Amino acid sequence: DLFCTGSHDGLVRLWRHDSSRSSVFPVAGIPCAGFVSGLALSALSSSSVLLAVAAAKEHRLGRWWSPTDSDGPSAATGATNALFLYPITVPQD
Repeated sequence: DLFCTGSHDGLVRLWRHDSSRSSVFPVAGIPCAGFVSGLALSALSSSSVLLAVAAAKEHRLGRWWSPTDSDGPSAATGATNALFLYPITVPQD
């Protein structure tokens, strides 16, 4: 019931689905410089997962978005093309 989202704002967000209330709740935010172009979760055990985050200096669909656009700086400032691996302990209910 754990899932993650990422964008260009400098955070990969972890969420938990509560099926009894049909809701999602934020669990954590992990800093990540750059545009998040890929996410994967892999179970390591019943209480831990490995989060893989692919991040890049540019948007995955093209070079049409710059960190200096008029809407303010994005997390791509100072970013590198990289794969980040985060072991995460899953909170138990």
